[in-house]
Amino acid sequence: MSKLYQRWMLSIAALATLGACANLPGQTHPANAGWTPSLIVTSQAEELLLYYDYARKLPTPDLVREYDKARQNMALAKTEVNRLRLALLLSLPGAPFHDNAAALALANEQLKDIKSTNPGLHGLAGLLAVSLADQQRTSDELMQKLKDEQKRADSLQDKVDAIKNMEKNLIRRDQH
Repeated sequence: MSKLYQRWMLSIAALATLGACANLPGQTHPANAGWTPSLIVTSQAEELLLYYDYARKLPTPDLVREYDKARQNMALAKTEVNRLRLALLLSLPGAPFHDNAAALALANEQLKDIKSTNPGLHGLAGLLAVSLADQQRTSDELMQKLKDEQKRADSLQDKVDAIKNMEKNLIRRDQH
């Protein structure tokens, strides 16, 4: 596991201890009717963290179905939980629908929601936004390094081509 992923999961686990908006044991939400936490969930943030852990272990076809369901739920009701559930799914590494930019936009939207009264969900959105922004920054830096290396490789190729042309010209000149 990458250190960034380990830090992110550790941060998520720490956030899970924050209590907010308690759920009754065994209570499920219509947005995740196919999934029920196996533990007693004390907050919506903790429920979302457990959902993330569940979703990341799903085979691709089931994961795509979860994503489609989350998108539909978000279209029907733009609740905090639906927004963050979709953001978490979009942030899953290796998912066919993976989109850090869209996940970051959803997390930032949650942070800007002035109607939000759930500190646990606000904290989860903040953690997700910071993590995704860091991943984006790292990705941008790597892309810039790749572009720089490509320019360097192109420059070296131009030099090699120029040397080959000089050799060809010398060979032609010697043959005349």
